[in-house]
Amino acid sequence: MNFKKTVFVGALLIVSLLLAFFPVFGALTSSTQITISSTHTSAVGLSTAKDEVGYGINKTFSNGSGTTQVADLVYHASRTLTTAASENLDFAGTLTDSFGNTLTFARIKSITVENTSASMTLTIGSDTTEIPIFNPSGGGITVPPSGVMTIVAPLSGWAVTADTADLLTIANSAGSSTIYKVWVVGSSQ
Repeated sequence: MNFKKTVFVGALLIVSLLLAFFPVFGALTSSTQITISSTHTSAVGLSTAKDEVGYGINKTFSNGSGTTQVADLVYHASRTLTTAASENLDFAGTLTDSFGNTLTFARIKSITVENTSASMTLTIGSDTTEIPIFNPSGGGITVPPSGVMTIVAPLSGWAVTADTADLLTIANSAGSSTIYKVWVVGSSQ
């Protein structure tokens, strides 16, 4: 039985988010897109049966006051963690955008973390003052080598509360340094 499954997340997500990072007159339009496709073949008698699936998800955010419109902040970076190191990304007034503006998120709508290492594992979300996407007692989410984690809440998002629920912790496993990429879309209200 030959099974082939391909997940294309990075390319569409990177292009859509990069386009959103160049706002006109201070506006932000952003989307998180995921395309999933798979082809499964199997010999059946004298023929080969084929099952193909193509599925796309697109969540769009823009400036405004509606539930799905509120997305006026974006943070993106390529960051390096040394072996067995961790860091806290603080979304309540510590990070800056591409223009040098301090970002104070009230809500997070979309998070993507790409682990670019071919051998190191990242753990996301294990601090007690984590954004309420993650359960600190559960140890966070593991992103294996070359893996991508995307989580989206287009309606109300996840609330960010200074000092109690404002961190995104990212930890590297022991062995060597790794580079990861992070994209976060949210709102100031």
